[in-house]
Amino acid sequence: MSKRISTKTVANYENALGGFIESLRGRKASDATLAEYLTARHKAGIAPGSINILVQAVKLWEKEHASAGAMVGKLTRDTLAGIRRAGKGRGRGQVKGLNREQVAIMATKASASNTTAGTRDAALLWVMSDALLRIGEAVAIDCEHITIEADGSGRLVIPHSKTDQEGAGAVQFLHPRTISAVEALKVRAGYTAGPLFRAVRKGDHCSNARLSGNRAREVIQYWAKHSKLEGVSGHSLRIGTAQELVQRGATRP
Repeated sequence: MSKRISTKTVANYENALGGFIESLRGRKASDATLAEYLTARHKAGIAPGSINILVQAVKLWEKEHASAGAMVGKLTRDTLAGIRRAGKGRGRGQVKGLNREQVAIMATKASASNTTAGTRDAALLWVMSDALLRIGEAVAIDCEHITIEADGSGRLVIPHSKTDQEGAGAVQFLHPRTISAVEALKVRAGYTAGPLFRAVRKGDHCSNARLSGNRAREVIQYWAKHSKLEGVSGHSLRIGTAQELVQRGATRP
């Protein structure tokens, strides 16, 4: 990516591109596949401004590789224009918190798919719920960040977070059920080091690439939809656990 834009913008662009590339699952990136992905993001409730980040990222990539128009063609431009009209005024909306019972329903459905992707998704749901994680924190987890205690529970080290300005890190508790889900993922996918949550390619094979933030959001929304839960976003797991803790008498930091 170009050095003429801010570090934050570069990160946003790379995250957006990662989600698009993962969605291709072996297909060729083109004007048609990009337009299809934009439509899917719109249907998932993503605001037009956020969708446009991907288009701008692709444009920059094309400019740097002297391939302008290869992906951002008429179909993509028309699709984006339609999304802007249809999604005018769309914001984040009211985000629903997911309680443990709802997370259990989603994770059980994911596990029942009997696929590597489903096993990964179940572990992702449980870890995010237990540790009140943001999307960026969840996808940054490495296998080495989790240790298992004698009672079957676990401890997750979060080296950096949005609110950890000094980089002191934090340690979060993981329920034995969550550790079981994490271990099931590692056994099925066949790795014990490096990124914990990885992209799953065609044929249900785990790659070495870290799961993108966009794809993680789609995972949460996918299993919420299949569990007939509405108003769910990437923040819902964190919000739901925080709400339950407050209800149990926990104080806000």
